[in-house]
Amino acid sequence: MEIAGGCNCGAARYRISAPPLRVSHCHCAACRRASGAAAMSFAAFPADAVTWEGKEPRAYRSSEFAYRRFCGKCGSQLEFGFDHHPEIRVMAVGCMDDPSAVPAIRRYFASEKVDRARLDKRLPARPRMVCGISTRGAARLDERPPARPRR
Repeated sequence: MEIAGGCNCGAARYRISAPPLRVSHCHCAACRRASGAAAMSFAAFPADAVTWEGKEPRAYRSSEFAYRRFCGKCGSQLEFGFDHHPEIRVMAVGCMDDPSAVPAIRRYFASEKVDRARLDKRLPARPRMVCGISTRGAARLDERPPARPRR
C-alpha cells in the first residue's frame, strides 16, 4: 500500500509506504482550532514509512507534549505528533490524495464535539485521547482497534 498527499499549494508532498496503524477523528478544541473544522481526521504510521518530497513542513509546538507540522507557504496542517512517540507520524487525512483509502476506526474527545457535528455511531467514542500508541496499532494492551466494517 502506498499513500500520497500534500499541502494545498503543492510545496510539501509526502509518500507513505505502510498501511496506517490507526485512523481516528479528533473533536478536541486544539484540533478544531488548528483545522478550522468541527473535527480533524488523523492516520498514524510508522515514522520510517513517511518520506517528504519537496519542502519539509515547518513545526509548531501546540502543547507541552505535542507538535503540529504545516506547510510554510500555504499553512496546510499536515502532521501531528507526540514528543514521547517519535517512532509514529500522525498525518492529516484531509491532505491525502485519497482520504477514503484510510477509513476511521474511532473518535477521540467525543465529549468536546460541536453540537452540530453528527457522529458515526458505529465508531467507538473515547472521552479523551489515549496518548500511548504502539506500532501494532493499539493504544494500550487492553484497547484493541475494532475490525473494519466489511464493504
